[in-house]
Amino acid sequence: MGWREMIANVQGTSVRTFPEPVLYTPMGLSEISVTGIFREAFVSVDVENAVEIGSLQPTLDVVLDDLPALPSALPLGQGDRVVIVRTSLRYRVVEVNEDGEGMAKLYLHLEPTG
Repeated sequence: MGWREMIANVQGTSVRTFPEPVLYTPMGLSEISVTGIFREAFVSVDVENAVEIGSLQPTLDVVLDDLPALPSALPLGQGDRVVIVRTSLRYRVVEVNEDGEGMAKLYLHLEPTG
């Protein structure tokens, strides 16, 4: 087994060990159920100076083989959609970073409710 296959096995195992069920809708295709590693958005603040020192938008790590097509992040909210089952919150994929090892980090933008 080569390096790429070993990395893919480790990453796939992490997604299956710490799964976050999501409903994923690729642009122009039907919604599917997959798992990934979801990280909520947060902002880190320097309390002493009341200054924002860092922020992180929500992300979802997915195994590319679990998706019917490569993730799409197009401008103006036209990319793929994600619903986090646990919270029912809806997101748009705004950026995709493939790792070259069979996974991708999807940067998400919360869609307004209503």
